[in-house]
Amino acid sequence: MNKTLFIGSALAIAALTSCSTTRTVAADELSGEWNVTEIEGRTITVDADSETPYMAFDVVNGRMFGLVGCNRIMGGVHAGEKGEIDFSGILGTRMMCPNMALEDSLLTAINQVKTFGINKENQLVLMDGQQREMVTLDKRADQMSPASLVGSWKVDILGDMDLSYNVEGEYTIEFMPDGTFSMTTGCNNVGGNYAGRYVDVAFTQLRSTRMMCPDMQVEQAASQVLPTIISFSPLADDGSMGFYDADNNIVMAISRAE
Repeated sequence: MNKTLFIGSALAIAALTSCSTTRTVAADELSGEWNVTEIEGRTITVDADSETPYMAFDVVNGRMFGLVGCNRIMGGVHAGEKGEIDFSGILGTRMMCPNMALEDSLLTAINQVKTFGINKENQLVLMDGQQREMVTLDKRADQMSPASLVGSWKVDILGDMDLSYNVEGEYTIEFMPDGTFSMTTGCNNVGGNYAGRYVDVAFTQLRSTRMMCPDMQVEQAASQVLPTIISFSPLADDGSMGFYDADNNIVMAISRAE
């Protein structure tokens, strides 16, 4: 055999071996929140007054969300048991950010991702179809849970009703630390329990006051929408939240009451 050819083949095999530094893991190991540390092998730098970009995966309900700079993204995700991953319908806010280069490079990398794995440092690695490492992420403590909803919120969307004109706070929902909630609907109050894990949430044991009101549309919408909700995630940098049904439709949106 030609020695040059032999050496060249050995180097090629070594290069392929060195790229195979990740192990395939079950899809549910994706679940939770991950800080972005590298994009295409380059360590990212974040200003002291900026939040670290992150990606969060709700594998059970097939959704992802995160922060790519100062803008937030959200969309669908399907992760297979053989390491394949597919993002769909990614949407994002459109604010102008001080460091758009970081944001643009991260979005470009995400759009090329086809597979995922865990490397020897227990980092999540998102790769393209040729197994090139596009995004590397470190697991972080999950910051989302039903407990993060505690407080008072304005209801902006309920079913197909746009309540964003609700400047006087007529339609609100308050989450209590004991796992109960109360929603004002313009006349009657709707209440009950809420509970879940990570971004999964369910509203149960619904009850309401029983006054007859000239307009009961919001109350009726609440009674129909709340039982269909299975999960939630951030919608924008202002902390507003979207709530989703089993078909991944936003059926309620809320923003923090001032």
